Formats: sequence, C-alpha cells, structure tokens
Amino acid sequence: MGRGMGLMLCLGFLLVPLQNIYGEEGILSQKGLGLTAGALSGIGLAYRQHFENRWGFQIGGGIWGNNRDLDFNMGLVALRTFDRSKSSRFYGMGGVAYHGSREKHQTIVYEFVDSTYTYLTTQNFLNHLNTLFLGVGIGMEIGQPVKGISGSFELPFVFQREFNKFWRDDEISTWSDWKIVPIPSVNLIYYFR
Repeated sequence: MGRGMGLMLCLGFLLVPLQNIYGEEGILSQKGLGLTAGALSGIGLAYRQHFENRWGFQIGGGIWGNNRDLDFNMGLVALRTFDRSKSSRFYGMGGVAYHGSREKHQTIVYEFVDSTYTYLTTQNFLNHLNTLFLGVGIGMEIGQPVKGISGSFELPFVFQREFNKFWRDDEISTWSDWKIVPIPSVNLIYYFR
C-alpha cells in the first residue's frame, strides 16, 4: 500500500466517526472525505463536516510537483444549509484560499566568438507566484449524503489578488489589483455512516 493511501486511511479513521447522528431539528450531522476542485475550496483532497445546527465547513487542498516546480493550495470554506432533503442540499458558502507555486530555472549563457561557443555565466531564476482568494456564493449538493457519496457544484464570487516574487540578479516583487470573478467549484464527497 502506498504512503498516500495509508495517510488518507489514517486521516479518515482519526477524523471521521463511523456513525451519523440526527439532531433535534432532524438535520443530519455528517463528516466525509473526498475530492475538491475550486478556487475557494482548493484542489485536491477535502474534508467536509455538517453540524446539526445547519452550519458546516470544508477544508481542502493539495501539493504536487518535482524538484524544479512545486504547486500547493489550501482552502477553508464555511457552509450554511438553507434547505435540505434526503437527496439534496442547497447552501451558502464563504471562504478563503491560498494558491502558490514555485518555479526554479537555470540558464547557461554562452557567447559565440571565433567560430566557437565560450561559456560566460550561469543564471538562476526563482519565481514565487502566490494568489489569495476571498469569496461568497451558493452551492447545491446532489446524491445520497445519508447513504454515502454525493457531488456538489458551487458558484462563488471570488475576490482574487496575486503577489509574485522573482529572483534573478536581485529581488523583484509585484502586487496585482483585486479582481472579482465567478469561479465555479466541484466536490465529490463520501460521507461516513
């Protein structure tokens, strides 16, 4: 068994009890693990919990890359259930997320002199690209959350700001202006029974 699968199983057993509990209002308290893809929710693995009082949260994110390039992200979303049935849930959401990447590059500079190439220098480049997301929106969850798997589609309006750092011979930093864009997200969650 791979390390990733073992880590996911351990996380599941630590965070998720194997029984759901109905509250006084008849709202199911649920916990689940799954996949997420969105600006606010992050891209990667997700943990989602709905409480008996119609509130909930989701934390998600991931990290991937190699020795030259690295991408990472993390999102935290608060959820407020407006309407719920056994096969669907309509909710509002608000959250914050951070997406970042690191890129390393190396360039060797040669000069063409007298019909031969002569080595001059090596230039190293390091770029840090960072994006902050803040947003609010609505979502719809469809499936069988009471029995196991469900999928959701969300449409938040997202405030986005980028901060970039570039290192070549010296450090250069830039901030972008705030942008407001609708960025949809999707989730596939398995709720534990």
